[in-house]
Amino acid sequence: MPKGEQIAGQTYHPGERVRCLILDVREVASQIKIILSRTHPDFVRKLFELEVPEVAEKIIELRALAREAGYRTKIAVISLDQKVDPVGACVGIRGSRIKNIVEELGGEKIDIVRWDDSSKTLIANALMPAKVSEIALCFELNRATVVVAEDQLSLAIGKHGQNVRLAARLTDWDIDILTPDEYNHEVEAMINAFKDIEGIDDILIDKMIALGLISLFDVQEVGAGPLVSELSIAEDLAGKIVETAAAKADKTATKAGRTQAQKVLEKEKPTSSE
Repeated sequence: MPKGEQIAGQTYHPGERVRCLILDVREVASQIKIILSRTHPDFVRKLFELEVPEVAEKIIELRALAREAGYRTKIAVISLDQKVDPVGACVGIRGSRIKNIVEELGGEKIDIVRWDDSSKTLIANALMPAKVSEIALCFELNRATVVVAEDQLSLAIGKHGQNVRLAARLTDWDIDILTPDEYNHEVEAMINAFKDIEGIDDILIDKMIALGLISLFDVQEVGAGPLVSELSIAEDLAGKIVETAAAKADKTATKAGRTQAQKVLEKEKPTSSE
C-alpha cells in the first residue's frame, strides 16, 4: 500500500487485518505486486456494497461520488424502487450502516444526498447542509452561480472550502457562491455597463441573466457566439456587448463584490502545520 494510497493519520501494523481496495496487479521481474488502496473513491463504493444490501442488489445506485480521503466524502444516491428511500437505506436504522463505514474510514465524514437529473436540484442537494436561495446555470461556461443567505455562506463553502469543492466535483459544475448583496452587485454592474448601448433593454438583460450570465466577466468569457445563437442578437450588437463587458470589467472593482466568500475561504485555509 503506497503512502499515497493510505489514509492520512492512520497507521498499520504487521498481522493487522485491514480492508483495502485492490487497485492494480503488476508483474515486476519474477514477482507479482498487488497495489492496495484505502484512499480511492471506489473503496467507499465497495464499503457501501458490503454494508447496504440495497446497493449490492442494485436497488440503490451510487450515481456520483467525490472524496477527500480521511476528511470528507459526498455521495449522490438514487433508488430504482420507489418504495425504497435511498438516503435512509444508506444511513440505516439509527445510523447503523453509515456508522460502520465511517468507523472503517477512521471518522471520515460522509454526506449522502439525493441524485436528481435536474442540475439545479442536484447542486442544491450537494451543497447541504447549506440552504440555497437561488441558482443560475451557464451551460456555455459549465458554471453555476449559487446565491445563499449571509448566515449560510460559511456552511456552503465549508471548512477549508471543502463543501463547495466536493459539491463541484460531485455535480461536475464549476460552483460560484455569492450572497444576495454580491449577486445584486454583479447584476447592477452589468446593467450599468450596457444601459447606454443602443438596442439593449431590460428584457434583453433579463434574458442574458437567464442564460446564466451574471457578471461582466461571464459575458466577456462566453463571447458573442452564444448571444447570437441563444438570444438571436445581431452579430454586431453581440460584439458590442462583449467589447463593452471587456472594457468595463474592472477586476478590482468587480471582485470587491465577492470578497466576503473569499475572506471565508482565506480564514478557513489550513496552515502549513496542518
